Amino acid sequence: MSKNHIRSRGVLTALAASAAAFVAQAQLSVVYDNTEYLDPPRYIGFLGQSEFGDEVTLSGLGSHDYLGVTYFELSYTTPAGFEPGSGKVGYLHFYDLTGPGRTPGAELMSPVAFQLSAPPGEIQTFMWETWDPVVVPRTFVWTVSFSGVDGQDVGLDLANPPSVGSSYQDFWVKGSEGWTLRLIDNGNVPANFYARILAIPEPTTLQLLAVAGAVGLWLLRRRS
Repeated sequence: MSKNHIRSRGVLTALAASAAAFVAQAQLSVVYDNTEYLDPPRYIGFLGQSEFGDEVTLSGLGSHDYLGVTYFELSYTTPAGFEPGSGKVGYLHFYDLTGPGRTPGAELMSPVAFQLSAPPGEIQTFMWETWDPVVVPRTFVWTVSFSGVDGQDVGLDLANPPSVGSSYQDFWVKGSEGWTLRLIDNGNVPANFYARILAIPEPTTLQLLAVAGAVGLWLLRRRS
């Protein structure tokens, strides 16, 4: 293989990556958001539960059945007497709804760890951002689990209604017998947890567009 051909392949790869980044940035959009309506100090504690979270439906970005999540923000509160420490960690999970009876099924990404740093009784936000989009269906479940907090009622903050996207009044809890749905005050208090989600159109579509654009630019350069 000639040096010129190797160099051309390198240029093509670089152009494809640049095009993908440009298209993704242009299409980035808020697809779920209820952060405007945080309702402190109301939160749902984790005490005695292994994992819990919310089912959300994303909106915007055309008719794509799947979107690539690049940003997620949540809010949690620590109880009185909580002492932050290196061993006290939260984990963010994404699930589809392919479990028995449309329960949370396949985990869509490796859990994302975050340090529990909020002082006692204070609200703290955790913001996760990635350049490697996590592909999720329009409706999916996000949850949290915690380690190092035995006997301490760390919880997710309530925020309602969503200004972008939608969510039901209930929330998911994972127990010893699997996943179940629960209500707050018989559904009188919407169980929607504070969250802000940004996404791009399904990444495979973006990649095809980016590569096609890069090939076109490369061919123009060869002909000039």
